[in-house]
Amino acid sequence: MTTRHSLMLVAAISLLPRSPPRVDPCRRLRWTLNCGRRRGETPPMDEELALALIYLGISVTLNLALLVGWFRASRRATRFEKRLFSAPAPDDRRVEQLESVLDSVAGQVDRLASGPAFLSRVVGERSSRHAERLQVETPH
Repeated sequence: MTTRHSLMLVAAISLLPRSPPRVDPCRRLRWTLNCGRRRGETPPMDEELALALIYLGISVTLNLALLVGWFRASRRATRFEKRLFSAPAPDDRRVEQLESVLDSVAGQVDRLASGPAFLSRVVGERSSRHAERLQVETPH
């Protein structure tokens, strides 16, 4: 075949009716989702969406922290109540020993409290004796 024949064949083929181009059904959906962006471009984020995501993250974090705190506090309170109500009853022998120790401490405190009164009485007596010795009779 010559070049002339091949050109005529190409021209004849180009004159044949063409079938419509095959359209990928997902292409139209991708176009809608990508909003006309080129491949590899990242979509711009709305300010409202960014703020909503920030608020959601803060809310979830705080709620989890409060839940953990509540759980730990309730466990601690339960342990404290168990320890409080399961305490052994006081022993009578120990109570009597505590009372005797308390009585002896009360006696010592009374002795200490009477110490300043005793000292002031002794000092007063000495000063009155000393004043009597120093008194000189003056003739009038």
